[in-house]
Amino acid sequence: QVCLKNMGNRHPDNLSGGQQARVALLRMLLSEPKAMLLDEPDSNLDTQLRVDTREHEFSQIRDHKLPAIM
Repeated sequence: QVCLKNMGNRHPDNLSGGQQARVALLRMLLSEPKAMLLDEPDSNLDTQLRVDTREHEFSQIRDHKLPAIM
């Protein structure tokens, strides 16, 4: 859902800024947070990927009923 297929074995230094931001979002969601504070989480993404990622973020917030500040 966040376009990171086939990148599981790459070192973080070999990921783009946008890819690093998506990995950070996924890691945060996997930790099962009680709330989310996102400071410009999509700023490193191109326009279409930003739209897709934001839709995913909002669906996760809704599905997990998380309070969130963006």
